[in-house]
Amino acid sequence: MPDPLPDSNSAHAGWNRAQPDLIPEPTIWPAALALASTLMLWGLISSWITTAVGVALFLIAITGWILNIRHERKQSTPVPLARSLPPQVL
Repeated sequence: MPDPLPDSNSAHAGWNRAQPDLIPEPTIWPAALALASTLMLWGLISSWITTAVGVALFLIAITGWILNIRHERKQSTPVPLARSLPPQVL
C-alpha cells in the first residue's frame, strides 16, 4: 500500500512509523465467548438446558481466554518506556 503522506518524512525528520512490538496470536476464545453469551440469552426464552450449556461454555471460554492471555504475557518481554515515546519536537 502506498504511503498516504509521501512528504511525511520531510515534515518530521527522524521520526519512524510506529510498529507493534507484539501482535497477539489469533484464538478461538472470543468467538466461543460470544456463542456462550448467545446460548445463555437464548436459553432464557427457550429452555434451561440451553442456558446450562451456555453457562458451561461461558466458563470454559473465559477460563481459556484468561489462561491464553497469561501465557502470552509470560512469553513477551516488556517494552522500555524510552523506546515507546516519540522524540521531542521543539
